[in-house]
Amino acid sequence: MHAGVLAGFGFAFSPLIADLVSHWWAHPWARYSLVFGPLLWIAGRGEVRRPEPARDGWVLMGVALALELLAVGAGYTRVARWALPLGLLGLCRVLGLVTWPVALLGFWLVPVPHALLDRVAAPLDSAWLQLGALLASAFGVAVSVEGAPLALPESVIALSRWDSGLLLASLLSGLGWYRGLRAGLGSAGCGLWAAGFGAAAFVLQALAVSAWVAFGAAGAPLPDTGWLTPALALLASALILIAIERPRLARRPCGERVRS
Repeated sequence: MHAGVLAGFGFAFSPLIADLVSHWWAHPWARYSLVFGPLLWIAGRGEVRRPEPARDGWVLMGVALALELLAVGAGYTRVARWALPLGLLGLCRVLGLVTWPVALLGFWLVPVPHALLDRVAAPLDSAWLQLGALLASAFGVAVSVEGAPLALPESVIALSRWDSGLLLASLLSGLGWYRGLRAGLGSAGCGLWAAGFGAAAFVLQALAVSAWVAFGAAGAPLPDTGWLTPALALLASALILIAIERPRLARRPCGERVRS
């Protein structure tokens, strides 16, 4: 039965899977969500008890398939992507693979939509640069912000839409949910961790941009800002995952760690 259900799921949602893979391939900024595939597998393996198969999973997969057909038929492929994690949630219920909180981590496999980035990125970028300008003025360096670019005495800093903090918030909120899962919490506890980490992401983004502006105002040579958010995301996620997994690895015998 498992093989047939898995094959049917793959066939039914193959257009969305192909679309998501092509999106990752065409847009490097969206690849941050790939980390949640391995984390979903790790969280599932870490569960002590497997849930019993539940028939309501068929309802969830039916709703997901209907959403896929309607959205793709209407030309809203980006909206249809959300049917994939919903269908995955139903699949996990039908086969009794993982619990609800673990299956919900699959929603972070879908990157932040373009439409949301286009709508929110510019105001957030401008806000971070304004904050950086205030910091620079505290050091006696006069800077001006006109829209998004910030003019420094020696250079001009212009942020891209992925520097708005939305991508970092999506990544860190997912890691917050994973933190709750590894602590054995339910959906409510995982949600609190996700909300806290997501809010912290905007603080980190603002501090990073402000520091960038301060260095530029001090006359330091600045490389292209295109690597600012990727470097921040890589560093933050690495530190968070180390903090989450280190206590668990420390409790395992050395020989077991080598064999695994």
